[in-house]
Amino acid sequence: MTAADRLPQGEVRRILDEMDGVQWKQAEHLARVAARGVAGMEGEDLLLEACTVLLGGRRRYPPGEHPLVVLKTLMRSLASNARRSAWAKGLNPNVSVEPEPSEDDQEESGMRALAGGAVDRVSPEDEILDKEQLDAVLALHGGDAEEEAVLVAWALGMRGTEAMEMAGLDAKGYDAVRNRLRRKLAPFMPKGRNS
Repeated sequence: MTAADRLPQGEVRRILDEMDGVQWKQAEHLARVAARGVAGMEGEDLLLEACTVLLGGRRRYPPGEHPLVVLKTLMRSLASNARRSAWAKGLNPNVSVEPEPSEDDQEESGMRALAGGAVDRVSPEDEILDKEQLDAVLALHGGDAEEEAVLVAWALGMRGTEAMEMAGLDAKGYDAVRNRLRRKLAPFMPKGRNS
């Protein structure tokens, strides 16, 4: 790995310091989703650990990556390592003492319920494709912070009031951003789809 593959620690600190309140709310949401099913770990713990790892230089911050993409990838990795560690200690992460997750919870955490109660996790290939698609969509916003905030909320599966609040917009501002994004995304939408 060369120095060009990672940002210097001072630059990583600057990027994290420049994240606004909406981006931190989005990071907290991503952390809660990633921490699901990890015994003894809350989303806040996972986000703090991810920031500590990045700032300490134990994981690289690839140049040009959006901070939420870097944090999401790192938090998923840290959560996966925690699950693997629990499994190695004889703890079965698939045996839960928590209530059965709802369909929304399963979708957000990258799981689908299958017949017979089995759980299908998203494959690494799916995660790479999701990241590539998110990067392509984020490139469309042209540096507009409001559009980026709405795109990230949509990418997290939020719609309507929830997406509006996550983006930190009022109803009028959200409608304006949504309409701009619909025009930009129209060429990529399947034929016959209005939303």
